[in-house]
Amino acid sequence: MQKIRAGGPTHPAAALYDELDQINDYTKQYHHGEDTSDATPDNATELTGFTRRTLRLVNALQA
Repeated sequence: MQKIRAGGPTHPAAALYDELDQINDYTKQYHHGEDTSDATPDNATELTGFTRRTLRLVNALQA
């Protein structure tokens, strides 16, 4: 995220920044592994939504 911010509007992922930021914000509590006792999201529907958003972002799932 920092590299995209630093690159500004000319960065290749600049148009995706907001979506990436939201996904990153949701996942950051899980993806660093500091506290694995709480590593499972509470809301399966929310997790599914963020998973779909991520897959769309990488063009693995049609929008």
